[in-house]
Amino acid sequence: MTRTPLFFLAAVLLLIGGYWYFFTGTPPSEPLTASEPVSPAEQQFIDLSGKLSSISFDTSIFSDPRLLSLTNPATPIAPENKGRKDPFAPIGH
Repeated sequence: MTRTPLFFLAAVLLLIGGYWYFFTGTPPSEPLTASEPVSPAEQQFIDLSGKLSSISFDTSIFSDPRLLSLTNPATPIAPENKGRKDPFAPIGH
């Protein structure tokens, strides 16, 4: 038997097995839902996250004239010549 029919047969069997594995069988018995917290640390995290969701920020600072008058003092960098291709090569090569 040559390799081509054997490869084709293996690919077909693999596809049939994949289809059977993913699309047949029994559905999960329990629906996927969130469970109750198990540890006190989880409960503390849930309580703290509930407190954080009620925090609000005063965004009027972004329209303050003092903030809007700030400028960027960055100095532009002048382009320079590139160095050698391999800086670790011996000089002259």
